[in-house]
Amino acid sequence: MKFFVYLIWSDKSKRSYVGQTQDIENRLKRHKSGLVRSTKAYRPWKLIFKEEFRDRAEAMKKELWLKSPGGRKWISGFIENLGETGLSVPLSKTTERDRDPAMRDRTKPA
Repeated sequence: MKFFVYLIWSDKSKRSYVGQTQDIENRLKRHKSGLVRSTKAYRPWKLIFKEEFRDRAEAMKKELWLKSPGGRKWISGFIENLGETGLSVPLSKTTERDRDPAMRDRTKPA
């Protein structure tokens, strides 16, 4: 089964949200339609990043990292870079090691 970690962004409120799900299309529809309590007030949302994992445990590790201080720092840089490049919805299939230089030297995923 596939699991996804995703990052959505609200231009209106300048907020981001990180989550993980098995059904990304349905989850995004729920965010966009206001059915998710934690994101309802900050609509509209757009998907700016997603990464696929083979199991929920891996996805949850990545979600936890993205919600950590280091992950939040990475998200800030990622969003800042989007503004500079003018890209609106990049979808990444790269790994955490590819994106974060500090992770490249690790032998095990965080």
